Amino acid sequence: MPGLPTARIPASLLPALPRYPLAAAAASLALGIALCRCACFEASVAAAFALALASPFAPGHFRTLSSSAAFMALGAFLLVAGEARLGACGFDFSEGRFRGLVRVIAVLEESPSVFDETGIDGRIRGRIPVRLVSAACGAGWLRIDGRAILHHRGIQQCIGAGDEVEITGIPWKPGPSGVPGVQGYGEYLAAKGFCMGLTADEPFAVRLRGSAGFSPLAAVERLRTSLLRAIAEEFEPRTAGLLASLVLGDRKGLDVEVQDSFVRSGTVHMLSVSGLHIMVVLAVAYRILVIAGLGLKPRAVALSAAAFFFACLTGLNEPVLRAAIMCAAYLSADLFRRKRSGPAAIAAAALVILAVKPQALFGAGFQLSFVAVIFIGLLAPRVSGYFLKDVRLAIRLSGSPLVGERAKIFFWESASVSVAAWIGTAPIVLWHFCLVTPVVVPANLIIAPPVFFLLSAGFAGLPFIAAGSPLSIPFSAVLEPVAAGLFFLVDALAAAPLSHFYVPKPPWFPVAMHFSGLVLALSAKRAVRVAGMAALIASWAVFLWPLAARRDDGLWKVAVVDVGHGLCAVCTSPGGKVLLYDAGSKGYDDVGARVIAPYLWSRGIGRIDVLVLSHADTDHVNGALAIAERFPVGRAVVGRDFDRFPEGAAVISGMESLGVRVERAAAGDVIGEFLPAHAEFLHPGGDAAARRKVNDGSLVLRVSFPGGGTALFCGDLEETGIAELKAMNPGLDTDMVLVPHHGASAPFGNAWLASVSSIAAISADPGEKQKETLMLYERKGCRAYWTSSSGTVTATFGRDGSIRCDAHASRGFPMR
Repeated sequence: MPGLPTARIPASLLPALPRYPLAAAAASLALGIALCRCACFEASVAAAFALALASPFAPGHFRTLSSSAAFMALGAFLLVAGEARLGACGFDFSEGRFRGLVRVIAVLEESPSVFDETGIDGRIRGRIPVRLVSAACGAGWLRIDGRAILHHRGIQQCIGAGDEVEITGIPWKPGPSGVPGVQGYGEYLAAKGFCMGLTADEPFAVRLRGSAGFSPLAAVERLRTSLLRAIAEEFEPRTAGLLASLVLGDRKGLDVEVQDSFVRSGTVHMLSVSGLHIMVVLAVAYRILVIAGLGLKPRAVALSAAAFFFACLTGLNEPVLRAAIMCAAYLSADLFRRKRSGPAAIAAAALVILAVKPQALFGAGFQLSFVAVIFIGLLAPRVSGYFLKDVRLAIRLSGSPLVGERAKIFFWESASVSVAAWIGTAPIVLWHFCLVTPVVVPANLIIAPPVFFLLSAGFAGLPFIAAGSPLSIPFSAVLEPVAAGLFFLVDALAAAPLSHFYVPKPPWFPVAMHFSGLVLALSAKRAVRVAGMAALIASWAVFLWPLAARRDDGLWKVAVVDVGHGLCAVCTSPGGKVLLYDAGSKGYDDVGARVIAPYLWSRGIGRIDVLVLSHADTDHVNGALAIAERFPVGRAVVGRDFDRFPEGAAVISGMESLGVRVERAAAGDVIGEFLPAHAEFLHPGGDAAARRKVNDGSLVLRVSFPGGGTALFCGDLEETGIAELKAMNPGLDTDMVLVPHHGASAPFGNAWLASVSSIAAISADPGEKQKETLMLYERKGCRAYWTSSSGTVTATFGRDGSIRCDAHASRGFPMR
């Protein structure tokens, strides 16, 4: 598009930094933030001070070290100040006055989503960010500050962004993850700048106090809500969710399976509003302004305003904000008659975002957005130039390109952009998502045309759809089949052989080796390029070795993973065999993909030998298919009446479609993979299966370890099931027990309590019944653990019969 040329970044990146002051400042600011988080504040400031002292002795143009040191120190200060502010909302969670229900006055930052889902109790659940104003304290109000996330169950639809509301709810502080290797919800909220959470369980716990006056951001947010509502009313749910994500950056209505297909095909970045969307909007705006006869400077101002308006309309996430600032930086060169600079535009965007929100540096969105743009500028011209040098020579000789030559140029330039972005971002995707997508380059070329069409047609038809005009009918008639075709293509690419595979999260050094190798490979000297390519190959050898990070200390271990209200236990042998007992939760949206799989990867586990599903309750099986998609599973073991229940039948069907062998088991069956440990099912018997409730039909597994310790996995047994288990096994005893039914029912009788000698683990969210059960085990003399407060619990069984138990974290009361 005239007036907005493609950014080009110098190939020799590091030597070019001193010639671009903004780029050097942005790199120094990011380094200061990273040092402060990874080392400590004092170390980062000391490094900046040493750099400043060394700057007078630096040769030539590296005298910029002094200013770099200043930006490093600034980055450290910004991070410390930003993280300190997260805890400065005015709530002291240790004080009694803020325990239980509180009344808070806040201003809504967003309107209730039109895509909020209805829970099993029939009430609409949603999450809305709010700006805190004050909290009731005695007879008066205490001034508080900061952002909070409101979890609500039903809210008045007339309330919208910018309105002041009174909230009656339970405050909670975002806590650390209870699962090693997994970013918890509390850590995610802290990274987004939320200092606390509020849970309003009652339908009318959020009351309107006063409508918003005029506020530009609130007005834009209300416009966004009205546009989303128009899309939801015009299209079927899947298409509406896709268009809302593509056009307005709202993924709340996007089907989970659709998102998963985009992730596995390596095209999920197309769902993020970023530079492509900004360019489509500005291309349309540019043509309108040219037709209107605006000059160069007024046009630059208008296009910059349009870019920031669109960024606000789509939620101001890091990729679209980066694109808007880059466009404004490019266009401002026209205003001041300066030369346009790609590095300066990228650096300006990084400086602004990191100055406002330094925590963004550690988020996947920020890293992927900036690294992709940088490496597109570095690598894409080289890749396309290699394949197009003959074509460009022919064009120079002939004077005008033919249609075939234009198509070839378009193809190789598009492919080079995709290749460059993938090479740059692959280790970041691997670090954050443990995912490798070899199909990404052809997938992007296949998916880009329908996505671009949906974007263009969606933007063009949105005004008519929002106005309810009859002119919206042609857009609906066209967009629905194109969206259906896109769903088909993405699903096919995600299901293609070798389209994707999951590997354990790598250590930091191969990631650093990858980027160092890329920089060296761009050198003009052949020997340096060879060294860079060797570093790249070595880094990917580590990335693709699935068990490279596996640690085996020769001990048997049982880990009860903190999955909220649900159950997942991992039993590992010294030889590397892995048994997974249950994989489900009611607290997480996708517990298999978001919690259990990252935990297994963090332990270097790349295969599940036996997956035992105790019974067909949702909170025990709803993560099983996600695990089977991400790990090779030797076999799955279920009860004989498992498929008598709809959830069980669906899981068995899904397992078989993934090629997992499903076997039935009952009391007396043995798991042979764990020899010399003896793993035997003690319950249920094979009779009267149809008369059992789903809970009392749970598969109970006892593992007897070679050193003499035992662990008992009880599923959701209730009183009838426990009585049956005791009758079938009169001398039952165990060193460690996974307390049945999440500890919701007190242990049934002294005989059951006497069966447990050492450790009791309860996997559940906070609850009064769990507290009662925990105290009963403690009074009996057991070491009792509750994942809600202790996080993931790991028991290690020694060769001498000793048992050591460790809890991952001391949890507060985080919400899911």
